[in-house]
Amino acid sequence: MTSAISATADVVPRPPLLLVLLAFGAIYFVWGSSYLALKIAVGEFPPLAAISVRTLSAGVIMLILARAIGIALPRGREIGRCALVGILFFGSGHGVLALVQGRVPSGIAAVIMALVPLLIPFVDWVLPGGRAPRPVTVVALLIGFAGIVVLFAPSDAGPPVGLVDCLLLIVSAASWALGTGVARRAPQATQGTVATAAVQHLFGGGLIALLALSRGDIASFIDTPPSAAGWAAVLYLMVFGSLAGFLAFTWLLKVSTPARVGTYGFVNPVVALCLGAAVAGEPLSLTGILASAMIIVAVAIVLLRDR
Repeated sequence: MTSAISATADVVPRPPLLLVLLAFGAIYFVWGSSYLALKIAVGEFPPLAAISVRTLSAGVIMLILARAIGIALPRGREIGRCALVGILFFGSGHGVLALVQGRVPSGIAAVIMALVPLLIPFVDWVLPGGRAPRPVTVVALLIGFAGIVVLFAPSDAGPPVGLVDCLLLIVSAASWALGTGVARRAPQATQGTVATAAVQHLFGGGLIALLALSRGDIASFIDTPPSAAGWAAVLYLMVFGSLAGFLAFTWLLKVSTPARVGTYGFVNPVVALCLGAAVAGEPLSLTGILASAMIIVAVAIVLLRDR
């Protein structure tokens, strides 16, 4: 997952089909695999230390890239907006997700985080200038939350996620939805630029680093250095999750439609569930599969309604 970017009015010639497929592959499979990578990372790093290293490193690289290609940095009010969006995305969004990932199967975390597209219309509604969501969106949200209720259906193995962790994941998803609503209200000229994303990453990563320092995560990280697997997971999240995924996402929004690009919202959970079961041996219960199907269908209803 990365910061939400709005489509611009740029006119881009029809791109080669191979490049389009590679870009969709990045947002489908790289972002889908990022949940397993995060689970590996928080098994080796203190959770907030892992997120701060990933986010700050990506922010610095994006900042260097923006300056190298001559993109102006946000100024004035936009700095404050970027700070707020960065805190919502990477502070309460990624930060809370990282704290929970050590206890929750990566596939289930991805399924609950798939609520983001369902929550965005409701967040937009309460923000200035927002419109009431369509009835079909309300129905989809009810289906999505019914899927979460199914996760807690009685079974011999018990629910795959605890109630508190489930609520925390919903808070993380709501933070992403709120950050998306705030980002969409930025002037069009500043939406979706590498410079804007860089500032968001730096503010969000900076907050996480301060929280990690106050919790003693940094001291723990220094006293017990992560293994090579932990560093590889964080490097994967930074290079592929934040940088490659971000560049593919912003490019696709210029050459494709938001509805098509948004389909990553119901592909990512499927990828995460399959990888979690195949690589990490995470169990797939019947209730978990049913709940996942309900949530993914709900997301599909919302994302495909404008096709």
